[in-house]
Amino acid sequence: MKTQARLQLIYDQDCPLCSWYTKLFVKYGFLEKNGRVAFRDIARKTVMDFDLQKAKNKIALLDNSTQETSYGIDSLLKILGQKQAWIERVGKFKPVYLFLSVFYAFITYNRKAFAPSQCTGYCDCYPSRSLFWRTTLVLLIGLYVNHVTSIYFSQHLSAWFVGQTYWLDSIFYLSQFAFLFLVFRLTRQQNFYDYAGQIAVISLLGAFALQFFHWGLSGAAALGIEIGMLEPFCYGMVYLFMLYEHKRRCKILGVHWHMSLAWILFRFAIYPFAFVL
Repeated sequence: MKTQARLQLIYDQDCPLCSWYTKLFVKYGFLEKNGRVAFRDIARKTVMDFDLQKAKNKIALLDNSTQETSYGIDSLLKILGQKQAWIERVGKFKPVYLFLSVFYAFITYNRKAFAPSQCTGYCDCYPSRSLFWRTTLVLLIGLYVNHVTSIYFSQHLSAWFVGQTYWLDSIFYLSQFAFLFLVFRLTRQQNFYDYAGQIAVISLLGAFALQFFHWGLSGAAALGIEIGMLEPFCYGMVYLFMLYEHKRRCKILGVHWHMSLAWILFRFAIYPFAFVL
């Protein structure tokens, strides 16, 4: 007969990120094998010793020995503190705790943007909508995207690029949200909140790819390899990758495929203002 674990972590089974790190807790002995429980399974119980709505936003940890429930960063610190007590002590230090709490909130309220999924089972496990954290996600990603594209355009596409390198992509980045919002409303679709998160993360993934190509091209140039044709080619590969991600994520969200056409149209519309073709 299977005994009940002392600590039970209630995780979002439809969140790839949540599934990944809770598996690591089990693998490395921070949790027992039956120490993680899917949200949909625990939600079926008629008697629950935790706040169901709060658990959607902050991962819940049930301590069956004390009948106490922890949430969010407190849950994670308690798990990690079992083997490394100093982690919990440092984590509880007020400045550190404040930083971790803010970082955790940023991740948890945007987790469906980073890893889109449709919740399955008895009840959904979507976090509450937070305009503040979604706007923060969009703006922070925008800063990083602007930084990466500015470097790539100035160092690898300077022969074709026109205008002010540093701020021009920020204008394009923010303009796409306005344009796509307009298309979203005109086509009477719902939930631009989730779609905006996907657009931001797609831009982030594109920036990661562009950063990788920048490093590779710079390394190749340092070795004396001719990279003239590779520079626009790599940029084109990033564009195709982003288009693929857009179509894939729209399908998961149930967003109509014509939003991918709108996404392409926006880029064709801005390229004459950015490049000499």
